[in-house]
Amino acid sequence: MRSNDRATLGGARISGGLMNSTSLVRRRWWRRAAVMAAAGALAAGSMLNPASAKTYTHASGATVDAPETAVIGSSFTITGTNWTNIAGDAGSVIAVKFDAGAHQHKPGQEIKHPQTGTVLAADIWDVFVADADGTFTRTITLPTAANSVGAAPKAVGGSYTVNLLSGSLGVQDQGRGVPLTLGVVAASTPDPDPTTTTPTPDPTTTTPDPDPTTTTPDPDPTTTAPDPDPTTPAEPSSKADIDVSVDIPVTGGLAVNVASNKLDLGQAKLSSDLSSLDASGTLPAVTVADTRNSNPGWSLTATASNFSASEGLTLDGKYLGIGKTRVVSASAGQTLSLGAGVAPGVGFTGGTTLASAAAGAGQGSATFEADLQLKAPAATTPGDYVSVVTITVS
Repeated sequence: MRSNDRATLGGARISGGLMNSTSLVRRRWWRRAAVMAAAGALAAGSMLNPASAKTYTHASGATVDAPETAVIGSSFTITGTNWTNIAGDAGSVIAVKFDAGAHQHKPGQEIKHPQTGTVLAADIWDVFVADADGTFTRTITLPTAANSVGAAPKAVGGSYTVNLLSGSLGVQDQGRGVPLTLGVVAASTPDPDPTTTTPTPDPTTTTPDPDPTTTTPDPDPTTTAPDPDPTTPAEPSSKADIDVSVDIPVTGGLAVNVASNKLDLGQAKLSSDLSSLDASGTLPAVTVADTRNSNPGWSLTATASNFSASEGLTLDGKYLGIGKTRVVSASAGQTLSLGAGVAPGVGFTGGTTLASAAAGAGQGSATFEADLQLKAPAATTPGDYVSVVTITVS
């Protein structure tokens, strides 16, 4: 009996041991399955909701669930509750603006009121009507360069303030304003399949070495290139020179021209110190034209004669002075020197230089002007006096 008891007891222990072991295995299997299920749920959740959502609540009780980010150039979806009119028997008309209307539709792309068909202001980006119970789901496109004007679309890293507004577009609608913050992110790139590997080449495969017994024969060292025939004489040569000459004459010319051959200084007036009779005027424009191919340069001079009047009256030409020469115009490449002028009382009856051009820098056309001033003695006999001013270029 004791032997049987021992056997039975031993069998019970064995049976009990199996039961406990089986129970432990089951518990471990369920725990592992639960962990795998939780991991799968997390993975599925991250794939379905790439951007975390945020709930915004208005004082009226209206709510909006919106993502915190959206991919640049794409769209995003929002949902809401309790968006009804004041009576609570109809859904609100909800307008959407980006950054308080800074982003607007391009001309011709404006949207219309969903109930009246009226074209709305360009700064209203979207408009829709909530369901009668105040709920809605709406997908909204982000502003891009192709669909908007006004403020520039936000780049990656920037953010929009998306304004949801109700009240003015609906009948007896409740006024609300709910600002949402929406960040702009770049599109994500999927990771490569980690199970894909590049096969490793078979280390047992080797490239056979070339046959070491095979050699490239050296060229025959006894073979040389034949030398040219030293007995062949060089071809004889001869040359003759021909001198080609041509006489190129000096062409072109040098000329001077004045805008007018008359200048009236008017009536002379007694100076304030009663010492002289004064008159003045501007010499008519003087133009020098040099077309000579030798380009030797030139000199422009002026000489005044003595004054003479009727009945044999005369006045020394020294009382006529000339001021500093001024350039009115000149051709490119000309180098000009200007005369400093001669004071009345000294005069230029012996000639004075108005302007000159250096050799190699006179070709072209240049126009000059200068002021004349007469200071005749106060005791000069009255009369109409004339002096001849001669302009010469050489």
